[in-house]
Amino acid sequence: MDSVKKYLLWFIRNIEELVSSIALIVMIGIISVNVLCRYIFNSPIHWAEELAVISLAWATFIGSAVCYKRQAHLGMDFIVSHLPYKGRRLMQQLITLLLLCFFIFITYLATDSALSAQKTTPYFKLNYGYVYISVALGFFSMAVYSLIFFIKSIKSPKEFDRMFAERAEEGE
Repeated sequence: MDSVKKYLLWFIRNIEELVSSIALIVMIGIISVNVLCRYIFNSPIHWAEELAVISLAWATFIGSAVCYKRQAHLGMDFIVSHLPYKGRRLMQQLITLLLLCFFIFITYLATDSALSAQKTTPYFKLNYGYVYISVALGFFSMAVYSLIFFIKSIKSPKEFDRMFAERAEEGE
């Protein structure tokens, strides 16, 4: 039972990596197969481009959440890095809080777009809501991580500072 709990916890912690990796593998695989079919057998797969675009959306928006979770997005922190310690932490907390609000807003807009989508894809006749929901899930995930980062900044300030210090060191 303990190993099931451990696996389930690992799965929850890495769901974004799994989804974006699968989408990326599907996209690369179908494009590669389609290129072979088109140029070697002179018979392209008619639905390949549609599947590749759907996979691209999922890989992009869920992958963006992975990068945010790992603090891997590029940032311009010239001004913040030159502030005194307390000012730097306060500015990082403020930025995290602003990002939380922004991510919640985009999640709302993307969810609304997904739920109201009427258009369908040409080949699969798949409602575009299934494509748009990748945007909502990616930004929702980033909102959750922003909330975690903000709470961490209050409950465990040293760990919060270390997150940004490691990122600054990597950029040098």
